Amino acid sequence: SNQTGLMRFMQATGMKPGNISSILGKSYGQGQKAIEALIDKNTQQDFTEILSWKDANCKPIFTPTNLSSMLSGSGPKLPEAIKALKDGKETLREFIDEGTFTATNVSSMLGSAGAKLSEAIKALKDGKETLKGIINEGIFIAANLASMLGSAGAKLPEAIKALKDGKETLKGIINEGIFTAANLASMLGSAGAKLPEAIKALKDGKETLREFIDEGIFTATNVSSMLNGAGPKLPQAIQNITDYKEDLYKLIVQQDDQGRINWPANYANQRYFEAENISSIFHGKALHLQEGMKVLQQKLPVIGQLVATQFTNFNIAQRLISKPVNQFAAILDGMLAEMQRPVEVPAGSGALIAGGMPAEQRAVS
Repeated sequence: SNQTGLMRFMQATGMKPGNISSILGKSYGQGQKAIEALIDKNTQQDFTEILSWKDANCKPIFTPTNLSSMLSGSGPKLPEAIKALKDGKETLREFIDEGTFTATNVSSMLGSAGAKLSEAIKALKDGKETLKGIINEGIFIAANLASMLGSAGAKLPEAIKALKDGKETLKGIINEGIFTAANLASMLGSAGAKLPEAIKALKDGKETLREFIDEGIFTATNVSSMLNGAGPKLPQAIQNITDYKEDLYKLIVQQDDQGRINWPANYANQRYFEAENISSIFHGKALHLQEGMKVLQQKLPVIGQLVATQFTNFNIAQRLISKPVNQFAAILDGMLAEMQRPVEVPAGSGALIAGGMPAEQRAVS
């Protein structure tokens, strides 16, 4: 069966379910054909061979995650994509052995190329000197470029050209002292072939972002975290932050000039987080800020109970990080149920209370 075949394939190659789903993506009604291509004996042999490739230091070049990134979206055309990867072996090895880019950088730039992997590898080879030239200018490092060119795949030529054409704009923004190269790479992450639109959006929105940062609540790093991966959708993401900034501020504990927390009178009903918590919760979610803020506002009573008892704002943020905003409500309700669940306390260690903490211990925690 397909399930048995996939299990055997994963055991033999070290691939995980997430890697498999990435490769099978975009099958568009040809799912069965795509699965058959994946679990074919020859495919398994090819995967094992590619994962055994060694660099100049005799270490494996690609991990299963690198491989699935480059083959993402191949679907039923997986054999063609694998052939392109094997044909490009020496090109990729030379590129990585030069030491400027890592295998992870390369797999990021080639991400989603799928069946068009041969064109993407050629583009990487042709654009190598351009990329190295940008790095040699000392503004961006390889990881920054790989982030901005992430998932360009077969459209890597257009993406590299856009990066070359837009580098002066990006350098200008950095020189103005608003954002670092790492901040820009975060916001432009995965823009890929749509890098021209993303760079224009960043240029057009930089003053709005500067004003937001100058208000002193959020840092440039906080802002770039929330805008992470917005890429060509930066205009909407920036607009969302502007539209909902007052709502964001209402959740954040304020500090005075000496760094002392300025607890407002209505703290128990309103302010629970630090800016760092909020930027973590909404990391890469600026496009969904409206929905996320609505949930947090509706759940303020729950958050209040959590903060007032055994959870810190950091604990809450950690539970929400990397989770889609449509799961926020269920996660917060689950934390409340966890806190209220009676737990047996050993004799002599305090009375039975909700959340499993003796009353005398909670009083000082």
